[in-house]
Amino acid sequence: QHEFTAAGTHTVTLTVTDDHGATDTQTHQVEVTAPADPAPAPEPTAYVDATANADTTATPTVAVPASTQPGDLLLLAVSLDPGPAVTTPAGWTLVDSESTPELSSYIFSKTATATDPGASVTVALDSPAATSLTLSAYRNASGISTATTNLDTGATEHAAPEVTLPSDSWVVWFWATESPSDVALSLGDGATPRAETHAPTPTSGQVTALLADTNGPRTGPVPGALATSEATSDHTHTWSIVLESPGSRAGESDAGD
Repeated sequence: QHEFTAAGTHTVTLTVTDDHGATDTQTHQVEVTAPADPAPAPEPTAYVDATANADTTATPTVAVPASTQPGDLLLLAVSLDPGPAVTTPAGWTLVDSESTPELSSYIFSKTATATDPGASVTVALDSPAATSLTLSAYRNASGISTATTNLDTGATEHAAPEVTLPSDSWVVWFWATESPSDVALSLGDGATPRAETHAPTPTSGQVTALLADTNGPRTGPVPGALATSEATSDHTHTWSIVLESPGSRAGESDAGD
């Protein structure tokens, strides 16, 4: 066996000598090709930006972050008073939803196109409702692996579901809470806040929404992030949304409870 140090055409000569000293020589041209370059490592997932809006209307609207680029993963988190039927915005996919007698929440996703940066996204309702919209963008995220929820009532501490991550994955957490008055949420360690909204309800209550994430990749079991409200919240939906990075083992599980 012989190793060549450069690609190209090389002359190879083989000489054979038998037990009586007789020799024979053969010469051939050998074409040597260089090994293929290894595939570049995928770019890591990164947070881009988030926007938010709160309103009491049948056509709540939020803008896509202007710094979004085509191919970015967009997440739209919606929380509102229960009752109105919610229409999935054009071009978006419903990941999952949760509805209780006092609160509804929805998670939508989309791969950004060239027309999305700065564009308005409207979530059509069949009747006006206090609604909070939070729209975030993540770069080099290949999709959503899982989206799971915890529900609690009459509490001040709201823990997100624990999740187990494929290698180098992010978790996005979303809290939607309904209270008689305006309630601020504070985060525990390990969660980076991205956006918070407060939507007054027609009955003098308040729908508060908070979006946060791991601010970097994690692998394996990740405890649920904790948000604490300054006063008791009547009803809270807490989401853990796992983003698949290009380097993660995509497809291990599907989005859903």
